[in-house]
Amino acid sequence: ADTVTYSVDLGDVRAVVNSDGRLLELTLHPDVMTGYAPSELADRLNLAIAALREEAEAENQARYGGHLQW
Repeated sequence: ADTVTYSVDLGDVRAVVNSDGRLLELTLHPDVMTGYAPSELADRLNLAIAALREEAEAENQARYGGHLQW
């Protein structure tokens, strides 16, 4: 069976999840840990997760119609 993955690359944050929502990869640019305040890092990570969610919802809508239940 094919493994469905979703990915987002914001330049400073890259994340890949599988269709079950499991985080497979999280890559942070080296400057992220020293260049961002904790709240800024949280905002960037939340932005990446939101983009992954949107990608999964769009694919689900195209394949099956309807919305995902989170």
